[in-house]
Amino acid sequence: MTTTLALLIMVLVVWMIAAGWCGFAKRFFGFVLVLAIGLALNWGWMVWGLDAKPFEHPVLVAQGAAIGYALCAFAIGWMAGRITREFQATRIERNTGQQVSLGLTQCEKDATPRYD
Repeated sequence: MTTTLALLIMVLVVWMIAAGWCGFAKRFFGFVLVLAIGLALNWGWMVWGLDAKPFEHPVLVAQGAAIGYALCAFAIGWMAGRITREFQATRIERNTGQQVSLGLTQCEKDATPRYD
């Protein structure tokens, strides 16, 4: 594996972690910013690193794939965040045996199943 390829893979992994974190934390504007930066870096690599024309079919397909990667990372992060928040919302306090409220909205409280 060349150094350039290792660097590109590392940048892709960091970018997908950033998109996943935006999903986990429900940061939609942050995700748009991460997506724009990733698409700009991908486009720059394709145009200047590989000497492709800006609107060639392979460049557009690579941009579409990058959008797909980002959306999948965001969705996985969002789902992980939702599962984490749901576990925290249904946590039982050890000493009292009462369910602990963690500042959830009424909609989130209503969605939590009750086992009374």
